Amino acid sequence: MADIARKTKRYPTDLTDEEWGRIEPLMPKPPKRGGKISVDLREMLNAIRYMARSGGGWRMLPTNFGPWQTVYWWFRRFVRRMLFQTIHDVSLMLDRERAGREASPTAGVLDSQTVKAPHGPARGYDAAKKTVGRKRHIVVDTDGRLLMLNLTTADVSDSAGAQLILDGVRKQWPWLKHLFADGAYARTKLLDKAVFRDFILEIVRRSDTQPGFKVLPRRWVVERTFGWMTRWRRLVRDYEARLDVSHAIIHVAMGSFLLRRLAHQRTILKRTLSVALCLLAVWVGNLIAGRTWEWMSHWPAIAPLFERDAMPPGLLDAGAPATTTSDEGGYSQAGKQKDPRCRLGHSQLGLTRDECAAHLKRRDRCASGADTAELKLISTIRS
Repeated sequence: MADIARKTKRYPTDLTDEEWGRIEPLMPKPPKRGGKISVDLREMLNAIRYMARSGGGWRMLPTNFGPWQTVYWWFRRFVRRMLFQTIHDVSLMLDRERAGREASPTAGVLDSQTVKAPHGPARGYDAAKKTVGRKRHIVVDTDGRLLMLNLTTADVSDSAGAQLILDGVRKQWPWLKHLFADGAYARTKLLDKAVFRDFILEIVRRSDTQPGFKVLPRRWVVERTFGWMTRWRRLVRDYEARLDVSHAIIHVAMGSFLLRRLAHQRTILKRTLSVALCLLAVWVGNLIAGRTWEWMSHWPAIAPLFERDAMPPGLLDAGAPATTTSDEGGYSQAGKQKDPRCRLGHSQLGLTRDECAAHLKRRDRCASGADTAELKLISTIRS
């Protein structure tokens, strides 16, 4: 986000040149007759994205965007032209192709979310959530991208809202066939309609005997999508009086999310490489100090990457002198005394004596020059 703010030099939600270059062909063209467009359409989109991300009202827009009435007039025009949904759907297909998938999905996940609607005239009471507001029925692909959205009052059940999605999702995504859902969608009418519409509806049930929280297959994807939505503060609650306006704000948020992911792939890759290089630098520093496996014990997510059989020689005790060992569980040939270098391997890695002795033997081969390639590699890392 800081890199984007430096590019835009104003607000992090402003469109960068890369993002504007992707959506500029979708903007309305100047009319051949009549008056010309007197506003900057890029600034209008910047104002709409700022309002959706910050959660402020239309009348609280900063004055550098221009009069709020002008911004809202263009917002309503964009909604009528379905511009925000077009930007979202095109970005979705391009992002799927970037990930190595087909542009049109074949599987999706169903779920709903109830949010409070303090000022909306169309709202209901959700008895299960004890919330007065509206309900968002969504279907996402297996990576969490929003495929279709249906807004209803909160008193509409999950299965009834899903039936409306089944009526329209095939028109927008014709290859969608397999749907995953939770136990709330195991209703006879919905299952019959899924069969009639040629859908495969798979119910993913949770285990009542499993204590605590457990991530269920396919179910966690849609929950992450709800988390992406609520990053945009305007979507934490439904402040809109009209359902079509609320529908458009959701597409503004999710379309901006996908557009930024597409336009700034190098920035994301650069950030990932920076984290990997930092971890590598810390690992090499501890390698030189001889505390590598001691440091690894505090990183349970990274330690499994280094299997016991792939352990580099010299990591157990980099400063210990090379001695001749046998395969007899870490005992030296002279006096059958236990090699003290195995102590760290037993205590911190849980190695057996045979495994520890095998790694020590490999290290001693490097120290004696038997394996020059590994010895050069270790000397290069230490230098």
